[in-house]
Amino acid sequence: MTATTWEKPRILIVDDIPENLEIAGRILEQNDYAVHVADSGETALQILDRVDFDLILLDIMMPGMDGFETCRHIKAHERHGRTPIIYLTAKVDIDSVNRGFQCGAADYIRKPFNAMEFLARIKTHIDLKKTIKHLEDITTIDYLTRLSNRTDMLDKIAYETYRYERNRSPFALILCRIKGFDDLQEDYSPDCRDQILYELSEVIKDNIRKSDLPSRWQADAFMILFPDTGYETAKIIADKLDRQIREKIFKCPEGRIKIDMGYGFAIYAPHLSVEDLVEEASRIPE
Repeated sequence: MTATTWEKPRILIVDDIPENLEIAGRILEQNDYAVHVADSGETALQILDRVDFDLILLDIMMPGMDGFETCRHIKAHERHGRTPIIYLTAKVDIDSVNRGFQCGAADYIRKPFNAMEFLARIKTHIDLKKTIKHLEDITTIDYLTRLSNRTDMLDKIAYETYRYERNRSPFALILCRIKGFDDLQEDYSPDCRDQILYELSEVIKDNIRKSDLPSRWQADAFMILFPDTGYETAKIIADKLDRQIREKIFKCPEGRIKIDMGYGFAIYAPHLSVEDLVEEASRIPE
């Protein structure tokens, strides 16, 4: 479970002085935060390879990799670039403050800190991140299936084309279209149709890998992006998914329904546009 489930916000404290780690950690744990600690910038980056955080508290003056350099590394990280960073520092001269913000920090707290101010600043940034996450969900998540929407999927496909041009990582697309969707809309209630779409999205999620990215592509279709995957592997996963869908019986007040899907495949080739790739995946055999 990642920090974005918001059950207990995770905070990473980075400081080379054990006493500072102990004081800040104790205050945060007493206020229901999940705390991880690192005694250097290098250790912090190692932890960030394994754990996602809602907030990072970062000392500036550390031996080896100082807080400025650590901040730059974090902000360049694909997963953590948008994680808010607050500097914990005794250096509050204008040059240090400006340099910190230029590196990507969101705020700073002066040491030695007041516990009430410390907690208030942290709560402000945690709440802000929650708000931003909610707004992102509104614009990138399909409200019915809770999958990525078409706009978000297009962004993900574009990113994979960039990754391919950079390191030749292959990827595949599969478009899954419901056959007879017009009849489904005419013969069954909107609630029944929505229930089927939601259950289909659950079947899809349960039968692909954690690294695969499903989306609600159109009213009658789902698009799945398979990073680091060639045709053969994508076809094996699609066949497994198709078997599960064919075997499933969808139950609605109007009766028991079985769904049939059609599938279109596309494998990225050098210099293909996103539009060309999507068009290829949309060619579903009759």
